[in-house]
Amino acid sequence: MTIKLFATDLDGTLLRPDHSVSDFTRETIQRATAAGIKVVFATGRPTRWLPTVIEETMHADLIIAANGSILIDAATREVLEFSEIDRATVTQTVELLRAKVPNSLFAVEVLFEGEAKWSHLEGYRREPGFEERLRDPKASEYKSIEEWIKHPEPIVKILLRVVNPTLHVDEQISLIEDDLSDLVEVTTTGSHDFLIEMSPRGINKGATLAKLAHSMGLTAAQVAAVGDMPNDLSMLEWAGSSATISGGHPAAAAIADRILPKPAEDGVAHWLSEILNQQAE
Repeated sequence: MTIKLFATDLDGTLLRPDHSVSDFTRETIQRATAAGIKVVFATGRPTRWLPTVIEETMHADLIIAANGSILIDAATREVLEFSEIDRATVTQTVELLRAKVPNSLFAVEVLFEGEAKWSHLEGYRREPGFEERLRDPKASEYKSIEEWIKHPEPIVKILLRVVNPTLHVDEQISLIEDDLSDLVEVTTTGSHDFLIEMSPRGINKGATLAKLAHSMGLTAAQVAAVGDMPNDLSMLEWAGSSATISGGHPAAAAIADRILPKPAEDGVAHWLSEILNQQAE
């Protein structure tokens, strides 16, 4: 079956550790587009983390962002669709997790109107103590999640961290995902510093990719997808052809059709080039 849609994760998959890509990767994506393959980025990143990626990759097509909650046209910087978590669900989810997960801290990603959605300093609302591995001193405003959800902007993702966790993030998810199944979609990007991400119920990379493919009149057999972490599993399971990255999460390796070299070795671009060469024969 001819591949018409190629979806790739970004961090740990397409992007090198310094968040760059090679000329070969850029050229291969452009070659695929010229050959009629729609190349789509599918990432856990929210809008505020995308401008630098768009500039580095010169991507001018669609981006599935925030683990499927947002669909973006990179060429126009327009949000085409988004799904939000309603306030009552956010409140219920936070209350449940505070009771189930000791030392839990929360943040939410929100979607602003206009240019603010692209600013790294906007859209990220944290509780006191909720820190990244590399603290951003510019984003210093902290409030409880209960205070933040009073603000009107759509919430597209809930984030959970644990102070001094005693469980691996995969173990923690296994203990809470059944309790949350009627509220939100639960996953992780495999962060070593323990980060659980929650999107609207039924929304994940795979669901949004499937919706996009169907809107184009494509079947799963005409779609290829590549990713390396648990938040990629839904699209690897759905796509007719799938790949993961060497050294990625074991769950991705267990379901992918093949394992590609790491981003520093242009694994994704080499697979896409292989598809192009096969389809040109």
